Formats: sequence, C-alpha cells, structure tokens
Amino acid sequence: MNPESEPPESDVNGHVGRIAIWEADAQLREALRTLLAPYSSVWALEFLTTDGATRERIKSPTSLDILVVTDSASLAQRQSLVRCVQDEKPDIVRVVCSHYSDAVTALLSVPFAHSAIDNPFDGDVLARGLSRAIRLRQTMACIDVRRLIGSTNAMPAVPKTYSELVSALADSTTGILQVTEIIEQDVGMSARIMHLVSSALFALPKPMGALGGAVAYLGVNAIRALVLADEIRALFPIPPSIAGEVERLQARSLTTAKLAQETLRNSPHADDAFLAGMFHGIGQLILAARAPSRFLAISRRLMDGELSRSQIEQELLGVTSAQIGAYLLGLWGLPMNIVDAVAHHECPEESEHEEFGVAWATFIGWQLSENPEGELTDASDHSRSHMLERWHSLDHLDEWRSLAKSLTAA
Repeated sequence: MNPESEPPESDVNGHVGRIAIWEADAQLREALRTLLAPYSSVWALEFLTTDGATRERIKSPTSLDILVVTDSASLAQRQSLVRCVQDEKPDIVRVVCSHYSDAVTALLSVPFAHSAIDNPFDGDVLARGLSRAIRLRQTMACIDVRRLIGSTNAMPAVPKTYSELVSALADSTTGILQVTEIIEQDVGMSARIMHLVSSALFALPKPMGALGGAVAYLGVNAIRALVLADEIRALFPIPPSIAGEVERLQARSLTTAKLAQETLRNSPHADDAFLAGMFHGIGQLILAARAPSRFLAISRRLMDGELSRSQIEQELLGVTSAQIGAYLLGLWGLPMNIVDAVAHHECPEESEHEEFGVAWATFIGWQLSENPEGELTDASDHSRSHMLERWHSLDHLDEWRSLAKSLTAA
C-alpha cells in the first residue's frame, strides 16, 4: 500500500477524486479556488457555503471522497457537520482545515475528523494532503469496510491501563516519561496520540516517529484533554467472549514493537519500527471493537488450523486486518513507511521498500513474538530466505530470540 506512488483510477470525466470544501467567507473561498485551480482537471471540486447545502450534499447519491471543513465555521458548526458525515456517510474522508488555530487544537476540538491540514493557504501542503487521502481511499475498494473503518476515530483501551492513565494525569507531578510508559502499554491510546501529531498533515518539519516524542510534543495538558474528551471516554466495550483475546493482542503488540525496534537498533528508523510493531494488529482491534461478531467468527475459524488469519479475513471480509489497520493509519497521517509496514508485516517482500527496513523488522518482531523458537521462513519461502541472508539479517537471530523469550516470559 503506497498511495503516493500508484496512479489512482479516474471516473468517466477524468477526475480521480470528488472533494467538497465548506468555506463561507467569500474571499477565503476564492483564495482556495485559485490555489486548487491547477488540479481542476483531476479533482471534481465543489465549494459549499451553508450548513444546509453541506448536509444535502452529504446525503446526495453522487458520492464524495473528501469533505473539508474550514475553521471559518464556528466550533459548533464544525463539530456538527463533521459528525453528520461520520454518521451519514462514514466512508467519506473527513478533514478539518485550520486557518486560525494549530492542527492539534483543531483535532481536539473536532475529534470526528480523520485529519487536519495546517495552513491550507500553502498550496503544496493542501494538495499533498488531499492527494494522499484520495489515493488511500482508492486502495480500499470495499465501501462496507470503508464505512466500518470510518464510523468513528475512537479506539478501545484496556480499562486497567485507561484508569491508570487517568489517575496519573490527575497528579500535577506526573511527567512526560511516566505518561509515555503508561500509554505504550495500550495500542488504542498510542494510536490516538500518533493520530493527533501525525494528521497535522505535513505541517511538522519531519514526520513524528517516536511515541515519546509525540507525547512530549503534545504535552500533558493536551494528553489530558484527549483522554477525558467525550469521544474518547465513550470507549467501545469489548464483549467478554473476546476480551481475553484482545488483551493478548495488546500484549503481543508491545512485544512485537520492542523486537522490531531492536532489529533496527542501529538504524534511524528504529522508532518507526517500534510504532509499526505496536500498530501491526490495530486492524484486529478495529474489528474487535466495531464488528465483534466478525472478529469472533475469524477467531473460531483460526482454531481449525487450516488457514492463516489473513486467509480467513480475505475470505470473509474481502480484505485483511493488516490492510484495514494500514488504511486507518494512513488517513490519520502516520508516516508512510509505518503504514506500509503494518500493511505488509506478514509479507514484507511485498513492501514498497526493497531494503531491510521497517516492514522486515516488523515481520521479524511479529514472528518471534508468537514463537521465539519459530522459523522465520519455511521451505517454500526461497525468496524471503534469500533476502534475509543477503542482508545478513539472520546474524543476530539468536540475540533476537533471547530477547523474545524474555519479553514473552514477563
């Protein structure tokens, strides 16, 4: 999955995306129209000026790819309009633009948005952000799955971890390091933190690749606002029938993250590997929270031992949970090497990146977290074995196995 390299398909008029922009201010509207004029041949652009027209457009049978709401609208308007899209057409990508506030504040104020574009009057920033969202959307062909993914940004959190974080945030002496150590125990909370930082699309000097750095960038006050917000507090209940499996997934995710990071210990991408390992199973978490009956059906089929999880998911859903997780992380603006690694953690040879990098590190972490003594390849994986040997990646395998044993025994 690399939406920034593959040419997207066009409609009958040659457009590759339908984008509606809410902007009531006439001067700002004309400025945006001028900025986006070079893309009019590839994007079908619409400008909406009233709440009523926007709601009618959302309900129109002619589909939209993206709705952009600027902060010329009042906070109440932005919340209402973006929430309306989430409820009525959850497959539409929801973007807020921040003329007057920073993107993190915009997302905290409108938690139903997938992403925020900081400074929409920078034409390159705006175009790259919209282009990425359109291309990502076209990688997920099944509208039912897009609706499932887009139905909310809220992520389930382990109650014990959530309560521990709330208690820590209530203490004025709590520092960034302690907050980070709690958050990294939970996939859902970690993902929402990275969402806040990453989806200020391309606004940061470079992508934020470390959870600790993201927590420090936001600060304790912003973390507190996120955790206590109504959208986050209304966490999805996990049915008792799958609660144990979800807790195991959470634990395995942290183990995978630490192993993946160790695999790239001397690389500048070690922090990216940690996040990719942490989020490799986020698609399963989405299914557990939003479609528990499907998650349970997949888990039961998996017990038969005849097919892998991804094969069962492909059969029952038409996509894999890895693809589901990568799609959401992509919409949230996480760095594309992390998105790619999540999508290909079971098949790193299909990654867009040919070198030994984040996708391969995540694969190794994922494999060893399941079985520290297991083989990374089987007799039929000639190409995978050749690639690992070519990179001398297996030279440190005994060290990685030893770490995996200590982590899984903890």
